This record gives sequence, structure tokens and C-alpha cells, in this order.
Amino acid sequence: MRRVWIAPLFGLAVLLIGCTATPPSILSSSSPAGTASPTTKADAQSATQAEAARLLALVTVPPGSTKQQASSSSALGSPVMGTPASTSLILATQFWSVPLPLQAAWDWFGANPPAGLTQAGTARSSSQDGQEPIAWGYGYSAPSSDAWKGAGVDIGLAPIDANTTSVRVDGLALWLDPTPLSDDQPGSRMRATIAGGCPESDQGYVGVTNPPPALTTALLPSQPPTGGLVCRYDGLNGQTFAVTSQTTLDAASAAALAAEFGRLPLSHTNGDVANCPMDDGAVTLVVFAFDGRTDVGLWVKTSGCQTVANGFIVTANDGTVVP
Repeated sequence: MRRVWIAPLFGLAVLLIGCTATPPSILSSSSPAGTASPTTKADAQSATQAEAARLLALVTVPPGSTKQQASSSSALGSPVMGTPASTSLILATQFWSVPLPLQAAWDWFGANPPAGLTQAGTARSSSQDGQEPIAWGYGYSAPSSDAWKGAGVDIGLAPIDANTTSVRVDGLALWLDPTPLSDDQPGSRMRATIAGGCPESDQGYVGVTNPPPALTTALLPSQPPTGGLVCRYDGLNGQTFAVTSQTTLDAASAAALAAEFGRLPLSHTNGDVANCPMDDGAVTLVVFAFDGRTDVGLWVKTSGCQTVANGFIVTANDGTVVP
């Protein structure tokens, strides 16, 4: 098994194809009890470095093993389960020389997994003729938090000789940037209001615009809305970029939907490679009414890498909220 990270892509892909790019990714997470959410990048990085070191320390090695400065095998040049393509990756790595043949070392580590972690997969690679093993390994996952995601341990093994195995152990996690991503995609933006109803088409628009006060730390104002409007648009498939349905929300329904949007995390990793599902440009426009301020619209991408944006910031949805 190989580790694969999926990240949202901000933008419209070509009809009926996937897409690959290097945007940030955003993943839901929750902090362990008693752990404060980081408020700065430095706090998140520090917490993630501590977690990677903690995970590394959970691994025990067979008696007689000796620490090494580097692996004696070129097969262990990176984490054995694959390296997440992200600039947010933090690694804590230790190399060992284990006085056991490869199979015996494999069996030992299989019988002595890191305490408290969940096995996430195994890896075995061989030489081109398929006869001589190059690297075997175990992968374990650990809980996410508000500071990191993708935490875990990789244990890679490669033979040095008939009686000795080189071992690489990685504690790894991706730190989460607590600063929300800006909704800055270039292009025309729609100003929507409940009184104005659903525009007949969203063709040519890349998002919404909302008047001040700017919403840069939350998708919506903190107070419950007094009503809402949901406008659903086809993309290139179906009724091309046309509104297909519109639903008026009473205060209770609007408040419930706003609460769902409020639970979407705004933290994210940076510099990830994204592999998006097929994106035909389908969008749902959601408009909320509030006492004491003008209506607020949300641009909800419902195909491809799904996101929610308010004209100031954007975050991933991944189908969690379906208006």
C-alpha cells in the first residue's frame, strides 16, 4: 500500500477529466482533550514537531540493535509507505542496524507494533527479477488534531546481509496552517441577495462578493441567520449553468445549515499535490439573511474538489455539507 494525499483544487477543471495541481489542502480535525488549538503557524509547527518525535519514540527495536546515522540500504531513502507531497510535512527519523535476517526482523516488528497506533498498511518491494527483496515495511496511523493531520509511523526494513537488517523509522505528520485561505480566484463574482432571488445562470462567475464588514476569520457572521435561499446550478452537464432548483429557508432551517458551514475547518496544509474528481462546474449558491447587516452569500462547489467560499476566504467541503 502507498500513502496518497487528496487535496482540493480551487478552480474549474475540464469536463470529464480529473486534475492535478499544487494548492493547499484542508482536512477536518479535532484536538485531543485539553489541547489548545494553535493560533499561529509557529505554534502549529512546534506542536507537530513534538508529535512526530513522540510517534518516533513509540517504536521499539529488537535487542542488540544499534543506532545508525544513515541507512545502509538505498531502498530506505524515504519513508517506506511513501512521502506525502506537501511542504507541511514534518519528519522525525531514526536508522537502526538490527541483528536479524529480514524475515525475522519483519516478524519481530509485526509482533511488537507501536503502542496505541492503528496499522494502516504494509509494503513490500523486490528487485526487477522479483527474486531478491529490496524493502519491506509497516505503516501505522495516529489521531489528527487542530495542529496536524496525517500523523503516523513508518517502519522500513531492507537487508544488509543474510543476518542483518537495516531499519528506518519515521514519525511523521503534516502541520495545519491556522490562517484561512484567501478566496482570491480571478474572475467575475456574483452579488446575490434573498430579495433578488436566484439568478437564472451562474455562467462566467467564479464566486460571490459580499460587502463589508469583511468575513476573514469565519465563513458567516456569528449570529444565527433569520432566513435563507438555496440556488442549485448545473455545470457543463444537464441544463448548462442554469438554475435547476431554488429553496427558501425559514429561520430554523437557515440556522441549522449555517451551523453546518460553521463546523467546516479553516486550517490547511500548504504546497500539496491535488488529484480532484471530475469537475463539470456544478455549483450551489446559498444566501443567508441576518439582522443588522446585508445578506451574505456562499459559493459552494459541488463537483471536483468541493469548496465553500464567501468572497474573502475559502475552505474545503468534501461533501460534508450538502445544502
